[in-house]
Amino acid sequence: MSFFEVKRLRKRFGGLYAVDDLSFSVNPGEVVGLIGPNGSGKTTTINLITNTIRPDGGEVLSKGENITRLKTHLIVKKGITRTYQLSTLFMDMTVLENVVLGFHVQRRGLWKPFRGRFSHTKESKKPFVRKAMEMLEFVGAGELRNEVAKNLPHGNQRCVALAVALASNPQLILLDEPMSGMNEKERDAMVQRLLELKRKGIAILLIEHDMRVVMGACERIVVLNFGKKIAEGSPKEIQSNREVVRAYLGEAYAPKG
Repeated sequence: MSFFEVKRLRKRFGGLYAVDDLSFSVNPGEVVGLIGPNGSGKTTTINLITNTIRPDGGEVLSKGENITRLKTHLIVKKGITRTYQLSTLFMDMTVLENVVLGFHVQRRGLWKPFRGRFSHTKESKKPFVRKAMEMLEFVGAGELRNEVAKNLPHGNQRCVALAVALASNPQLILLDEPMSGMNEKERDAMVQRLLELKRKGIAILLIEHDMRVVMGACERIVVLNFGKKIAEGSPKEIQSNREVVRAYLGEAYAPKG
C-alpha cells in the first residue's frame, strides 16, 4: 500500500486534456519534484489532488483510501495540505493571525468564522498561538509576527504561506512555486527548510521552475508536458533524458556524447 498515489488522473478543459492519464506516488519523507513547461498541467494536478477542481477520471489515494471526491477541508484533515502560486493570505491581518487561522482550519475546516481580527491578548492565552510562533520561527518569519501581511515582500509572504500550511500538521505538503519572489539566499534557506521537513518525515510534492533548487532538493522528479508524464526518475536520470531536455530543460542539460 502506497503512502500517497495518483492513478490515471485525467482532466479535460474543452477539447484538450490538461492532465492526461497521470500516475505517480510519493513516499513518506520524500521530496518529489513536479516539473514541466508552463501549461503542462502541474498546478491542475495539485488542484485535482485537493479537489478544488473535479477530475474526469482516475483516483487519488492516501494510505490506500480513495480521497478523490472528499471535500477540500477533509483532505486537509487527512494530512494533505498545499500552498498556491498566488498568495492566499488574509492581507489585512497580521502574520501571526494568518498562521493561527491555519490551526482553526485544521480543527473546523472553515475560514469564514475567523475572518475578524484577533485580540493578541486573548489569543496569547491559547496554546496554538505558541505553536504558530514555532511555525513562524521555523520559516524565518518570527520577527514579522506583528506585520500586516500586505506589507510584506512577496518572498516573505511565501514563507508565511508555508507556516500556514504547517499549522495543519500535514504529512504531505503540495508546494506550488514556493520560491517565487525570493532571491538566491532566500531560496537556499527555503531548500534547507524543505530538507528539514523531509528529515521530520513530512513528504513534499514540489512544483518549481528553478532547476538548481529542484535538482538539489528532490530525490525523484516527475516531468509533465501537455498534461502527460514524459519522464520520471532521479535528478541525474532526468538531466540525461533527451525528451525532457527537448521539452523543458534546454541544451544546457543535454547529455554529453
